[in-house]
Amino acid sequence: MSTVIPETMPELLCNGAGGKEAGFTTGKPWLPVNPNYTRINVESQEKDPASVLAYYKALCALRKQEEYKEAVVYGDFIPFLEKEDRLMAFYRKGEKKTLFGFGKLQKRRKRSGDSRNN
Repeated sequence: MSTVIPETMPELLCNGAGGKEAGFTTGKPWLPVNPNYTRINVESQEKDPASVLAYYKALCALRKQEEYKEAVVYGDFIPFLEKEDRLMAFYRKGEKKTLFGFGKLQKRRKRSGDSRNN
């Protein structure tokens, strides 16, 4: 697990909008606004059915469906393919349903001076 340090925090925040100060304030923000705020923000993701926000909303809706609620909320988390690099796979096993989750993780863009293998 990585530690969030203050100078990297703005990269982790989701920008509110593409307008001035990313929609957070009409004043001066206490943290710098991410330079990508005009492209990556909640306002633009609300219009994109394939966005991270749309995916998250679909997962929240699945959690509320009675048919899947027991598995999603209370089911056992069973890792799968744990040794695979840049892959996250797991089962969520409930009494009546078993769900499978799968995610392929991409390399992050390297920052200047960053020697980690991303």
